[in-house]
Amino acid sequence: MQFHRDKKFQAIFDDNPLEFESFYLILQSFLRHSIREINHLTKIKLNSHNDTSLPAENEKNIVLLDYLVTYFQLTNLLLE
Repeated sequence: MQFHRDKKFQAIFDDNPLEFESFYLILQSFLRHSIREINHLTKIKLNSHNDTSLPAENEKNIVLLDYLVTYFQLTNLLLE
């Protein structure tokens, strides 16, 4: 059985370590920017919200942040 290689993620399956590494470096840059932006926007919303309960939108942002940080940590491990 042959594994189908998706052309969008060809760098992942490529035997060239430079392309593999560059894919994850670009991904890390994107993740880092996304984490900072979502974190900043969430902090602004939390500071302007005086109620003790957390709005559903902020809960979603925090869960998304958690997943992005985990994904970022995994890419760090792959690059080590």
